Amino acid sequence: MIAAFLAVACAEEPPPEPIRPVRTMVVADAEGFQKRWWPGRAKATLEVDLGFEVTGQLEERSVDVGDFVERGRVMAQLDPRDYQNTLLRSQAERDRARAYYERVAEAAKTGAVSKQELDDARARFNQADAQVQIRQKAVDDTRIVAPFDGVVAQNYVDNFQNVRAKQPVIRFLDVSKIEMVINIPEDRINLSRYVLELVVRFDALPGVEIPAQIKEIGSEASQATRTYPVTLIMDPALHGAQVRPGMAGEATASRIEIPDDLQEKGIEVPESALFSPDGSESQQSFVWIIDEETRTVSRKAVTPVRVTLRGGMLVRGLDPGQRIATAGVSYLREGQQVLVE
Repeated sequence: MIAAFLAVACAEEPPPEPIRPVRTMVVADAEGFQKRWWPGRAKATLEVDLGFEVTGQLEERSVDVGDFVERGRVMAQLDPRDYQNTLLRSQAERDRARAYYERVAEAAKTGAVSKQELDDARARFNQADAQVQIRQKAVDDTRIVAPFDGVVAQNYVDNFQNVRAKQPVIRFLDVSKIEMVINIPEDRINLSRYVLELVVRFDALPGVEIPAQIKEIGSEASQATRTYPVTLIMDPALHGAQVRPGMAGEATASRIEIPDDLQEKGIEVPESALFSPDGSESQQSFVWIIDEETRTVSRKAVTPVRVTLRGGMLVRGLDPGQRIATAGVSYLREGQQVLVE
């Protein structure tokens, strides 16, 4: 009886295979991309720290934080007296060099001086003239002039403080257009190039939606979040909105156009989604398709086309809207049930 009991126990079925969690993505999921709002924060198109090219004492800073400044306006001035005196001395030396050169040139016409003396006089004058230009630039560099129309974001130095050359004095922003950086997950970044229209809204401007365009798409994902930075650009003034750098907001794609020949050209998937059966050296590549109802996987052959600039792979053989596994694919088996993350 004991032997029979052991035989029956040994014949019992093994415990069911555990449900394995997997990361997934829906390929070419335009609808899913459009329905999401992606958070971001406004920033100026151009942000610069302005400083003097020379050392001196700040005599006057004529702008405050928040001031709008037109291009060409003097924003800060060092005490210029030392540089002006040096310029005057250089100008006097140049005048003497010019007078000497003119006398030598007249004498050279009659052969009273040699060609070498004439060349030396000309070189002396040219050197003196170059010194004047250098000293003039130093005088000009005692002023900070607005390089474009913009807004003062921060002042680093107060009047009568000593300032080093190239030390930041004023932080200046070009707010003629506003940018926003949003972060798109790696499973949806491939759709960003098909976005035709976007809208942005800000917490501080309820009810206002501002059209935007994609300025650039990052080519490298964050190691921590596995998202790609996408920079949007907009012109709020055209739509009667005043957006300040730092405002929190969110953006969504209002129109996406998936090309009809997408399947022929290839759908982008992470390289981690591809595998060969049993780890073989076969040229055939597969992905795991996930059944949305049963949460089970089935193998599907695909044809790699090429590697993308972001490190993904364009493949043929997938249909838009299919969900595939993107990580841990070598541990899955046909018909295995998975937990979709």
